[in-house]
Amino acid sequence: MKNLLKAIQSYFSKTFVKSVKADNSGVDLDKLLKAKDPKETNTSIIELDNHICKLCAWGDELDKLNANQKAFYYNQELEREVNNGGFNLFYSNSSGN
Repeated sequence: MKNLLKAIQSYFSKTFVKSVKADNSGVDLDKLLKAKDPKETNTSIIELDNHICKLCAWGDELDKLNANQKAFYYNQELEREVNNGGFNLFYSNSSGN
C-alpha cells in the first residue's frame, strides 16, 4: 500500500504542481499529497477536482488543461455520472452533449 501511495503522490506532483504554482490558486499540493485517512484523501481529491474545474471553467475551456489534467477531469466527470445513476445513466444522460 505504501508503494501505491508513493506512486500516486508522484503522479499528482508531476501532473499538477506546475499549474498550481503558475496560477497561485491557493491549492496546497503538499497537503493534498500527504492526506493520511480516507476522509482526508477524499477531501483532497475534491479540492484538486475543484481546482482543475476552475482552470477549465467547469469544462467549457478544456483546451486550457494539459493531457494529464484532462484525464483527471474526464475521470471525475465519469465518476460523478456513475455515482449519480450508474453506467446506464452515463450512456443515456444528455447533459454531456
